[in-house]
Parts: sequence; structure tokens; C-alpha cells
Amino acid sequence: MNDLFLSLIGILFLLHAWTAFKRSALDDTRDSLFDLREEVRRYFLKTEKGLDDPFYTSTRDYINSFIRFTHEARFLKLLYFTMTIKPETQKYFGRIMDKRFETSNRETEKYIKNVRRIAIMILRGYLLKTSSLAMALSLPIGLMCLVSLVTMKISINFAKIKEYCNDNLANQTTFRPCIIEQCAYMSGQ
Repeated sequence: MNDLFLSLIGILFLLHAWTAFKRSALDDTRDSLFDLREEVRRYFLKTEKGLDDPFYTSTRDYINSFIRFTHEARFLKLLYFTMTIKPETQKYFGRIMDKRFETSNRETEKYIKNVRRIAIMILRGYLLKTSSLAMALSLPIGLMCLVSLVTMKISINFAKIKEYCNDNLANQTTFRPCIIEQCAYMSGQ
């Protein structure tokens, strides 16, 4: 009975921690988008037209739409949307967005394209951070990567031991101390 009670408390704690993490991730994402919007404002203040430039308005509106979307953005919704919309339709909408930001000023066009890329990366990061599916998939993958890194490190260290000991094999008395030295050296790293 105590185990069941402790398990329920643990589950409630994990749910609370997950909810707090998601709120924190949302705030962090929105802050990043607000910072990006401020950076765009500073960029356009330096241009000839300043904040009256229609591309400033379009870019600001674009970032604002990302800020609004973060409240309802979910990884599974995006995945479903991506899987159900035909690739031709996705390309069509992509061309519409590209045309919206076309300008004769190549520097401004390049800057806006970079801002769009950063906004997408910020939102993508948020979706992956707050997705329970992505977290569930990343745990085994992360563990596999950790195991492979540890295995690789051990094999590299054993190769160093073998190389070190082979250099000292001519003198048999140094073989045993060289392994002890290497083990001590490895445990200190």
C-alpha cells in the first residue's frame, strides 16, 4: 500500500514538473521571439524608410503570428498537418510566403529570409522540447548515444593502454605497473 501511495505521489510530482517545464519553455520561446522582433525593429530603424517600410510591417506581423501560435502549437498537430497536406500544397504556400517578402533590395531580402529561418528554428525547438512523444523517443536514443560514447571512450583508452604496454613489453617488469598507471590515469579523467 505504501508503494502505491509513493508511486502516485511520484507521478503527481512528475506531472507537476512537466507542466512547469512546458510553461517555462513557452516563456523562453516567446522571449526569444520578442528578442527577434526587437532585432528586426533595430535593423529597419537603420534603413532609409525606417519603420514605415512595408517589409518591416510584414516581418513584424510574421513574428507576431509565431508568438500567437506558440500558445496552441503542438508537435503532434504539426506532424499531422505535415503528413496530411500534399507536398505540392506545401510548396505552393512556401512560394506565397517567399513572394510576400520579395524585394529589390537583396540585403533586406537576405536579412528577412534569415529572420524567417530563425523564427522557424525557435518554434521547432519549442515543439520538440515540449513534446512528450519527442521526449519519449529521445530518452532511448540519448541512452544509446551515451552508451556508444562510453564504449568508444573505453575502447580508445584500452587502445592507449595496449600501445603504452607494447612499448614497454621489452622490459617484462614494467608490464604490470603500466596497467595500474593507466587505470589510475583513466579513473582520474
